[in-house]
Amino acid sequence: MAVNREIWLDYISQNLFEDNPHLDKCIDNSAGVNGYTVHIPSAGTAATVTRNNTSYPVTVTERSDNDAYYTIDSFQVGPIRLDNADRYELSYDKMRSVMNDFMMGLREEIGTWLNYKWAASAAAYIVRTTGNALSTNLANSTATGTRKVLLAYDLMMAAKALDDVPVPAQNRWAMLDTTMYYELLNDLKFGEFRRTVEEADLKRGIIPELFGFGILKRPTVFTYTNASTPVVKEPGAAAATSDNRAAICWQADMVEKAMGSIDWWDTESAEHFTKDLIAAEIRFGGRKRRYDGAGVVSIVQAAG
Repeated sequence: MAVNREIWLDYISQNLFEDNPHLDKCIDNSAGVNGYTVHIPSAGTAATVTRNNTSYPVTVTERSDNDAYYTIDSFQVGPIRLDNADRYELSYDKMRSVMNDFMMGLREEIGTWLNYKWAASAAAYIVRTTGNALSTNLANSTATGTRKVLLAYDLMMAAKALDDVPVPAQNRWAMLDTTMYYELLNDLKFGEFRRTVEEADLKRGIIPELFGFGILKRPTVFTYTNASTPVVKEPGAAAATSDNRAAICWQADMVEKAMGSIDWWDTESAEHFTKDLIAAEIRFGGRKRRYDGAGVVSIVQAAG
């Protein structure tokens, strides 16, 4: 009995969002995928408005639009060997067990790279942490020194940076790695912002909406350098002693994702493996929608 390709493709597509709560909090431009490239309809400068005009004829101006586009990445997983792959389709529980192993790394990679593609780069959209300096919250095992903890005040400054653009106040999100999440929770529990959080939420370790942001948590978000204007590092880049943890704050209409095709391969009882082999490839990517990067703010650790 051949492996049912459609069942496994559907499972991959539906479970990409697990452990990636940011994947549905953005514009979905999957319809704009053309092979490996995505084009974004991007308007140029706004038209000039004149109040009480007395000069005629009115000067004609031309609007120049920017062709915003990006290339989506290919993420591959497998091949892995399965003992009688078709049998796993007979039981949802067995299939889920196999696919959890199959997709764990895939979800992490896709979610981390999407964070990287959204990360803020301009100095105006980077906020540094302002709490007490600790040596226990470093970005990696090679980092040295101390870093200032994340405070509720820092999240408030990120909200202000978005207000200054301005971007819509609705549908804003903040994603923190686990270390920065619990730093914020600690500040809410003992600091001046305690009254903004219900006691029941604190007992359950839940941070509700704060300064207009829905608060999301993920094991990792991304890492920045410690330059005067910090630079986000590619996932998997070599660790440095001066690396800093960072959180990302965004308005959902200012960022996007795009998912292309999902391809699947299987070989039934491959000659040299005596078991079924399965592998998959997913095309996925994203970017900030505006050329100037507005709508996204990164909160980066400051050295103590």
